[in-house]
Amino acid sequence: MSQLGFLVTTSRGMDELLRDEVSQLCPDATIKQSPGMLRVDGSLEDAYRVCLWSRLANRVIWILTEGDASSADAMYDTASKVDWSMQFSTKDTFSVQFHGSSRAINNTQFGALKVKDAIVDHFYDESGSR
Repeated sequence: MSQLGFLVTTSRGMDELLRDEVSQLCPDATIKQSPGMLRVDGSLEDAYRVCLWSRLANRVIWILTEGDASSADAMYDTASKVDWSMQFSTKDTFSVQFHGSSRAINNTQFGALKVKDAIVDHFYDESGSR
């Protein structure tokens, strides 16, 4: 069974309760707690189990990749490493929600645009279609 990373969000103050709940639902998973969220390294079945049975989770977010985001170009390169064709096709529509900031990326619309550019360029390079 392959491991994958996913985030489970909750309301602030519910972190400990969510950790207890996810620990019961996914006893073999590795869990790291942050304010308002858990990072879970477990199986796909664990992610589905949390989606189905958690009463405290707001969202379950699958981590497709992780990498450098210290600059706009570095973040673009990180987003380019994902095989986006495995997620959806050029016939589908998509949107990018971007949260966070750094010295290099201090505007969420700009951050979302750089990620979207990487996705669109992936499809263009692969099929010549946007």
